Amino acid sequence: MLKKMKLYKFTEVQIQLFFFIGFICIGALYANLNIVKHMDDYNLIFDFFNNKMSSPTIIKTDLFEFLLISRMKILIGLWIIGFILFASYIDYAVSGFFGFNFGLIFSSALIYNGFNSFGLIIVLLLPQSIIYAPIFIYITSKNINFSKALYRNRKTSKSLKVNGQLLFEYFLVLVICSVFTLIGITLEAYVNPDLIKWYISIKSF
Repeated sequence: MLKKMKLYKFTEVQIQLFFFIGFICIGALYANLNIVKHMDDYNLIFDFFNNKMSSPTIIKTDLFEFLLISRMKILIGLWIIGFILFASYIDYAVSGFFGFNFGLIFSSALIYNGFNSFGLIIVLLLPQSIIYAPIFIYITSKNINFSKALYRNRKTSKSLKVNGQLLFEYFLVLVICSVFTLIGITLEAYVNPDLIKWYISIKSF
């Protein structure tokens, strides 16, 4: 009977999700353990955020330029990971990093203003995260597949020769992700600030 039983094999996406959720918990725990030490910092940061987001002088073109550079850097970095042997482990680390920061920010917001901040965190993520999350899942799955194929060819040919067709297909992945990232950046720069202002206006922070 034991021979017939097969061990469940987790997919790369499931493992990344595990790292993301696990490090959310670690980030939240870190924020709570350091509440006394960083309370003044939390108050300063969130007071500045509230004043800045409620201000009518947000220049969306400047925000768009900033997001364009920062988001594209992340995207290109994730794409380049595909050329590294242990791409999957780096992706796990990246998922953990994002999870830790999300848990830290989320818990810090709750510490600062209780459950009133719960809705604000959700609003902060909309609508751009609906675009960003699938892009992250897609490009990390593709960079792992590309890395495996690249180094599989190395074993057979004894040299790191990149197959032209393989490289072209992987480049198309970057193009596709860039287009959708640009859509996400546009939403984040031109829609998200107004959504945050609206939420702050109906809540007392």
